[in-house]
Amino acid sequence: MLLVYTPNITSRIEYIVSYVLGELVGVKYVLTSDLDFFKKQEDAKISYAPNSESSNHIYSHSLLFETGVKQFDVPINKDEELPKLFPSEVNAFLNFDVFAASFYMISRYEEYLPFKADKHGRFTSDLSKAGKHNFLHKPVVNLWAAELKNKLQETFSSLEFKERKFQFINTFDIDNAYAYLGKGFLRNHGAWVRASWTRKFSENIERVAVWRGKRKDPYDTYDTITTINKKYNLNSIVFFLLGNYSSFDKNLSHKTELLQELIKRLSKEMKIGIHPSYKSNRKPKQIAIEKQRLENILGESITSSRQHYLKLSFPSTYRNLIINGIKEDYTLCYADDWGFRAGTCVPFYFYDLSEELITHLKLFPTTIMEATFRYYLGYRFEKTSTEIEKAIDEVYNVNGTFISLWHNESLSENSIWKGWSNIYFKMIDYVTQKA
Repeated sequence: MLLVYTPNITSRIEYIVSYVLGELVGVKYVLTSDLDFFKKQEDAKISYAPNSESSNHIYSHSLLFETGVKQFDVPINKDEELPKLFPSEVNAFLNFDVFAASFYMISRYEEYLPFKADKHGRFTSDLSKAGKHNFLHKPVVNLWAAELKNKLQETFSSLEFKERKFQFINTFDIDNAYAYLGKGFLRNHGAWVRASWTRKFSENIERVAVWRGKRKDPYDTYDTITTINKKYNLNSIVFFLLGNYSSFDKNLSHKTELLQELIKRLSKEMKIGIHPSYKSNRKPKQIAIEKQRLENILGESITSSRQHYLKLSFPSTYRNLIINGIKEDYTLCYADDWGFRAGTCVPFYFYDLSEELITHLKLFPTTIMEATFRYYLGYRFEKTSTEIEKAIDEVYNVNGTFISLWHNESLSENSIWKGWSNIYFKMIDYVTQKA
């Protein structure tokens, strides 16, 4: 058991010490603010305060003793291979404030401050501390925790540590279940006219072949998805978009029997979650409507989600999910680059900085999305596979949870996605060898 002294046990300290020591380091600990009690103890102990209270001391920044958010310069030490936030200028147990640094990253403190959003209202990777200082592709919180663990092991031979194991979660977002089927006369007629006007005659030939049952709908890749899931015994989650039709929400109607049958079929083999629509981010009551649609189809409660277009605003998005009974969310990643948006690859509970509240909403950081490589980074096949394997290695090296995001159409071998199914298969082969 590790005794940890701090002069004031704030909710921020309680939260981050639990995550860093309990979850990442894997050591049992006790927090105390009683200095006399702390000094009398002879067992393994460290102190965390502005002034040194023991030979095993971590100098604290003021961040964890504050409330609310404010604009301030976050100090960073880039002299070493691993960047450190809130470095210490004096010799100490660690040369930086591991707890403040970790809290800054996983609370997404910087996303509560004013920023220039992209066209979808999103905080982009280049605005982040990790993006600006080139450590987005490193799970720094996990690496910082590993450094703390090594120091504890060197100093206190009596401490016992629980080891984490590498895990993989295979996820799919179903934004558009079928390319041609189940969309009704008006949508199909409009698509036919647009394809004819833009001289995409091969698209209309394919459309007619699908309608006549002579060719499989190109977005119907579900046999492939389920076959891979069975072959490797994967932990898979499929998120369905059930919002009303709009410019950015173009799935089939939730009333369509074809879509309902698909949802029920996949639910027999995989976990199903809701994919809150683009519009729901501005109309939070819409989440309840869409979630209820999915629950009515399956006849069971839905507690997992991922935002469509990865639209995420702190703290409103997560507050809305909590109100609507969501227990797990998988939105936390950037659309424009792969990496570790919160600096970690181990799930954690959302801390609401505006309320200084530890919530029961568990956040599962997603590491890579295939569309990032195709649309934002413009990588070709070999480069994409190399980057995905690099991401897997980063997570594996810290015994984290690698979460991938793919879409059904990216396995279609259709049009712009030709060749991408092989990248998915290579990813599955590579990650399952490690898991």
